[in-house]
Amino acid sequence: MNWTLSSDGHTLALAKKHRTPLAADILLADLQGGKQRTLLLGNWFSIGCLDFAADGKSIWVNAASPEGVQTMLHVTLSGKVIPALEEKEMDLGWAIPSPNGRDVAIWMSAASSNAYLLEDF
Repeated sequence: MNWTLSSDGHTLALAKKHRTPLAADILLADLQGGKQRTLLLGNWFSIGCLDFAADGKSIWVNAASPEGVQTMLHVTLSGKVIPALEEKEMDLGWAIPSPNGRDVAIWMSAASSNAYLLEDF
């Protein structure tokens, strides 16, 4: 739940243990050259899941806001954090992008189910 591999297989993204109250930092490891770098996500914390976007240029990250609200973030590999979906009622999980990068399937859990479509992110 706390790692994802880019679609080209060249970059591995890793986060700390699932839902720890630690800063939401993501380690990016280049599997060809061996270089590593860390994306610092500012005041966000407690990463639940992360998944590379279809084009490998960003990562969908489930983290908690500074106020503790579960939020789906769209994070570029340069570290820009774009909140995409805030959820106060249900549990958020993973986000799987469509191959064309236009849609994202987001796992959510509650007593009832629902589906969301994110457009123009």
